[in-house]
Amino acid sequence: MIYYRAILSELSRPFLMTFGVISFLLLMGKIQRMVTWMVDKRLDVDEVMLMFVYLLPSTFSFTIPLGVLGAVFMVVIRHSLDSELISYQAAGLSLRQYSKPFVTFGWTTAFITLFLTLLVQPLFNRKFLELQVQIIKSHAEDSLIPGEFNYDFGGKVIRIQDRNQAGEFVSVFLADRELNNGSSVIMADRGNIAVDEGFKKVIFKLQGGTIYTPQKEAGQLVTTHFDSLDYVLTLPTSLNVDTEEVELNWTIPTWELVRQVSRLDSGDVYNYTPLAFELFNRLTVPWICLAFALAAIPLAVVDPRSGRSGGYLRAIFLVMVYYLLWIGCRDLILAAKAPGLLLFSPAVAIWVYGWRRLKKMDRQVG
Repeated sequence: MIYYRAILSELSRPFLMTFGVISFLLLMGKIQRMVTWMVDKRLDVDEVMLMFVYLLPSTFSFTIPLGVLGAVFMVVIRHSLDSELISYQAAGLSLRQYSKPFVTFGWTTAFITLFLTLLVQPLFNRKFLELQVQIIKSHAEDSLIPGEFNYDFGGKVIRIQDRNQAGEFVSVFLADRELNNGSSVIMADRGNIAVDEGFKKVIFKLQGGTIYTPQKEAGQLVTTHFDSLDYVLTLPTSLNVDTEEVELNWTIPTWELVRQVSRLDSGDVYNYTPLAFELFNRLTVPWICLAFALAAIPLAVVDPRSGRSGGYLRAIFLVMVYYLLWIGCRDLILAAKAPGLLLFSPAVAIWVYGWRRLKKMDRQVG
């Protein structure tokens, strides 16, 4: 079993290198966006770093399978070019026996990725969105200074008299910046800032006030009293933090997602398909590590005289085939034309292809 431990040890370095390079390239855009937020939106460094950390698991669940593929190709190509693979076969070792440490490596990375997709990624996505709430709310509140007129929220004018000990705004004045026929003026005793779940709106929750609406045709002023009023404000540009990184379904804990899918009727297409897709996506994505670990072996075997470039082209082709199959399955599921289990088929197809190719190559050598 010396060869078994040697190959497992040999896989670690190219895996870390491939995984690290691909992760860095994918995170470059996020890093640039974080720096822009920090400079333009006056975010604290610790807030920006937390946002970056919370986005890492979603990136790693994508780059770990690619790291496995790159590591297997590098090791098998090197064994081919250095004639080590020929030595293994001359010693009576079949390709299927040779593949065992690679499959073990695939199993290990698959379970790591499964841990990320089922537990870490939903948790970090929730933390990311919670941090977005805190950032938007705190910056919106900071822009309202007692005794000053604020013009940041779209075409509105807001003035607050003071803040009480509970942190609520006291004596709130709110009106359109340019008055017209449909304009209203609102006077409220108290108010506070809240953010909706989609983080696309700032809501001014007003308590105990009056709405003054002029009616030019009647030549009078209509007053409407209210106990509470949720007034939606246009989000200031300076507070417009990008929230497209995370969809709401990504934040649902896996156990809760299972419960919701099990309670939904498959006929409820609008709700069932997105939830079912999210659940099966978390369950199926990790197993491409195992499929790549096996299928890459026969594709990476090269003639020592032909060089390694052809092997790496086949690696790119394998990735393209997988994601084309995955996209096709995703579209069918979201269109309610196939069950969520279909997402297992790309990984299964690539696994079966790799196993059959190994058997065929063993027969040719034999």
